Amino acid sequence: MHLKSLKDQTVQLQALDLHVGFSAGETILTEISRKFDLDKIQQDLLAEELAPYRFGLTPTTGLD
Repeated sequence: MHLKSLKDQTVQLQALDLHVGFSAGETILTEISRKFDLDKIQQDLLAEELAPYRFGLTPTTGLD
């Protein structure tokens, strides 16, 4: 998902003591959604001679 600035503006993030400027029409990426397959992850790790430390699984959605 992207958010689009409708006008030139400066946004203040007080907790970070940061001011960020946006131009009209500029977008910012706000979300990246990925789906993972547990078997594929394990195969990819083994192919690189790595082993999983642990997988966090939730009762309803699987991978945490």
